[in-house]
Amino acid sequence: SLPDSWQEHGDVFIPMYQSEALWINFSGDYPCAVKIAAGKIDAVSGKTWSNDLSDDPQDYAVIPEQPWLDGFNVSEDFIRQFVAMPLGEGFTAEEQITGKAEHGGLQIIVYPMKHDVYVEHFERTVEEDMDYLDMQMFSRSVCESAAPGMGLSPQAA
Repeated sequence: SLPDSWQEHGDVFIPMYQSEALWINFSGDYPCAVKIAAGKIDAVSGKTWSNDLSDDPQDYAVIPEQPWLDGFNVSEDFIRQFVAMPLGEGFTAEEQITGKAEHGGLQIIVYPMKHDVYVEHFERTVEEDMDYLDMQMFSRSVCESAAPGMGLSPQAA
């Protein structure tokens, strides 16, 4: 089982080999804004992590329009692939941007579209579309991986 300190924050464990690439697939029909960071460096904007959504510059992926995310946006039309690397050796995005190996891991936060906005845009209720799901609706979901000595490096894809 996971250490208590990991479970307190909703942390999960994703086993990866050093230098292994990571690709995150999104699925689902309900619109969400998904923020992803490595070492608290936002993968979409390249800026320091914030729990809030920003549209200038945009720091989130819109689901289901965005089917996957496989790296850091480093410039227009150029992505550097997520690759697992050890913390403290200067390879991770966090270390390259901040000069520190403080956070490591992967941070993910999901913001489902608000109910009233959904009804306004799609002219139907969430219950009509998702009555088969048994889940708490309209809450922020957070997933963070603890930093047991690994982070993600922005490697050329």
